[in-house]
Amino acid sequence: MDLHHPIGGLPLRAGVRTQISRAILAVAVLIVLGLGLPLAVVVQRFYSDRAAADLQRRAAEAIVEIALPLDAHELAQVAAEADSPGEFTVYDEQGRRLVGTGPERGGSIVEAALAGKASTLGNDRRLALAAPITDRSSEAIAGAVLVTQPAALVDREVQRAWLVMAIAVGVALAGAAALARTQGRNLAAPVTRLAEHAVSLGRGEFSSRADPSGIAEVDTVADALNDTAARLAELLARERAFSADVSHQLRTPLTGLRLRLERVAGTGARDDDLGGALAEVARLEATVEHLLALSRDRQPVGAPLPVTELLTSAAQRWSGRFDRVQRALVVAPPDRTVIVRGSDASMGQVLDVLIDNALVHGQGPVTVRARDVAGGLVIEVADEGPGISDDQHARVFERHQGSGHGIGLTLARSITEAEGGRLLLASGHPPCFQIILPKAD
Repeated sequence: MDLHHPIGGLPLRAGVRTQISRAILAVAVLIVLGLGLPLAVVVQRFYSDRAAADLQRRAAEAIVEIALPLDAHELAQVAAEADSPGEFTVYDEQGRRLVGTGPERGGSIVEAALAGKASTLGNDRRLALAAPITDRSSEAIAGAVLVTQPAALVDREVQRAWLVMAIAVGVALAGAAALARTQGRNLAAPVTRLAEHAVSLGRGEFSSRADPSGIAEVDTVADALNDTAARLAELLARERAFSADVSHQLRTPLTGLRLRLERVAGTGARDDDLGGALAEVARLEATVEHLLALSRDRQPVGAPLPVTELLTSAAQRWSGRFDRVQRALVVAPPDRTVIVRGSDASMGQVLDVLIDNALVHGQGPVTVRARDVAGGLVIEVADEGPGISDDQHARVFERHQGSGHGIGLTLARSITEAEGGRLLLASGHPPCFQIILPKAD
């Protein structure tokens, strides 16, 4: 799959597979050039040196067959023999040709041989070597022998070797190209999958996960995307749960607001009831703000909170509703002033959840009391109703569990834990919930 192909409707501009393939091929070409060109020069030199050695051998064989003093007739017979070392030309000590097909005068190469030094000469047409003929007894130079070879023979051998090398290079580059395509595909595939995973996250598919590829850098990105997907899924779940929490938690303040407004409409005590209605509106706004903060994981840090004022405020909010249904609300503040750590709006909302739960699902008087414990304070909310069944006891704080308890209790526990406290079901029969808050330093 080429990354130039659009993924999820988003064209990817950079072709990772193509870049990897080009890089591998570029490295292969550099290796071929770095090794092949010097090797080609070495091959050419090898065949040139081999041709020179062959000329030296032929010249030495010819000198062995030549007898002194030099005689043109005898030399012609030696050249005509079947075991002759091949075509050669003999010059006397004055550089005149005695036998052979070479030039009449040997030129510089023969003059060098007559001076006692074997020499080689080459051009585009022929390679030539001249060697001195010496008298074995006196070491005097009696003449020179010249052997030649067409340069085309050496060129053909060099070209044949270069052709073999070119074929080997072509096979190597073809193999490198195949390896480049394979490696490019293997290395680009994880990147392609990451791009598809990112596109799926953009579509809201937060449950998808990027699989490990075995490449450390790619897996690091995949882990980061997976963590991001998990956080987005959690955030989205809280946002979706917000509407359910709002519908449950705002029911009580909205009911109180409606009742106060009805009294305003039916009585003349407009100022007092309007003030109460405005207070209900303010509390409604605070509830919305706290639910929003909780849904976005930005619950504010709790400040020092007087427990007596917290319980007194709760009693004032709920006494009217309990009176209308002819049930008792008993609030017992602590014997002495105790300051705990928590937000007044947050903990007031938790108490509202527990009191509303006892009013709607419980029976008899509802008791709210506070008592000291080591390092903190416990607020208990209890009633005399049938309580919570044993099979629901462990799941009462789960969302949508129990007979209408789930949403409010789940939210109450989340708020309590955000304030650094704990919310527990101390007893199911009769029902008793405990809020444990740390004391302020």
